[in-house]
Amino acid sequence: MAVPAPAADTAAKRQELAQLRTRIQALRTALAGAHRTQGELLNSLKTSEQAIGRINQRLRKLDAEAQQHNARLAQLQRDKEQLAAEMSAQRHALTAQVRSAYLMGRQDYLKTLLNQQDPARLGRGLLYYKYFNHARAERIAQASAGLEQLTATTQAIEQQRAHLAELRVEQQQEKETLDDGQQTRELILARLNADIHRKDTQLARLLEDMRALDVLLKRLPRAADKPSYLPFAALKGKLPWPASGTAIAPFGSSRLDDRAHWQGVLIEGRAGDEVHAVAPGRVAFAEWLRGFGLMMIIDHGDGYMTLYGHNQALYKGVGDRAEAGEVIAAMGASGGNERPGVYFEIREQGVPRDPLAWCRPREPKLGRSN
Repeated sequence: MAVPAPAADTAAKRQELAQLRTRIQALRTALAGAHRTQGELLNSLKTSEQAIGRINQRLRKLDAEAQQHNARLAQLQRDKEQLAAEMSAQRHALTAQVRSAYLMGRQDYLKTLLNQQDPARLGRGLLYYKYFNHARAERIAQASAGLEQLTATTQAIEQQRAHLAELRVEQQQEKETLDDGQQTRELILARLNADIHRKDTQLARLLEDMRALDVLLKRLPRAADKPSYLPFAALKGKLPWPASGTAIAPFGSSRLDDRAHWQGVLIEGRAGDEVHAVAPGRVAFAEWLRGFGLMMIIDHGDGYMTLYGHNQALYKGVGDRAEAGEVIAAMGASGGNERPGVYFEIREQGVPRDPLAWCRPREPKLGRSN
């Protein structure tokens, strides 16, 4: 018996619906697996970049200590040369005095015998020379002792400098080992791009990162006391840029499509370039944040904050004071950024503000967003 047309259409629709549900479930399963892989890769990336950041911080500290030792050694060398010159001069003077005393003694002795002069005069003269010679001998001894002490101090500093050099070699070797491991970073990024290759998925991740950053900023504690320095609002149009380079993603430009825009400026530069605080304040956040890598947030009071992301090393910790122009980080590509740079934001009461309106109209020069 033939199935009526309406019944056949209903059965076909049900079958089509079942197939669609199956495809949707398969897609959800695939997306869930991709997100799990993404989380694992991000954790691996976080651990690696944090370790390299700590080593870069230690290397910077070792270099600073080495410079201090070099300056101290140079000063000690100058002191040694000065003492050696003084000793030489004192020895020459002592030799001349001894010779003069000897000649004077012989002449006065002959005059005393031939002319019957007072012998007390000869004794007084020789006594004076004795005092002078004794004083010079003491000065020579003091200079000699000073030279010995300077030599000992120099040797101690040389040993410290050698020890620092050994530590730096060890740290550099450890960093090179991590850098070798970082070769997998390109593979990590490639796998991330492969797992999240569709624009909608990338957009969802960006929006999630922005929401997470907004939540973080709202939860950060505000400074209780009013800052003693010039209010941040008074610096509008006068702030320096945090780094030199090219702003490849200006404020408000599209990130993927019209639903996501840059809330700051992405300044492209070289890995390791210095990142400076644009104004005085206190560090409210210094940690790895998804989408922004090694991130530092500085609270300037009165609801103003500046953000510095994608660094390869952070030189300040939470609660530390940062002065205007002070080096606070090293430019990098952490957090999944494709090329080295620093992401810079200005927030007023949590609302992003265009850095171009706040910073002086000079570098970084603006470029075209990729």
